[in-house]
Amino acid sequence: IVDLGGGVGALLREISTHCVNQRLICIDRPEVIRLASTHPKIEFLTGDLFSGALPSSDFYLLSRVLHDWPDEK
Repeated sequence: IVDLGGGVGALLREISTHCVNQRLICIDRPEVIRLASTHPKIEFLTGDLFSGALPSSDFYLLSRVLHDWPDEK
């Protein structure tokens, strides 16, 4: 499960209690990821939603991020 714009990983932390065998990846801007505390089940990566390659995943989360961008993006 990849959480795009996942902030400090709050949603994935909750998911990790229910999906114990899933690979969990949180992607956000470098300045946000620096604020995230480590978690044994979550991999934190810096990235951009609009450019660059994303990790391969069967499931991508876009929670509370789409309203931040104009429709053109």
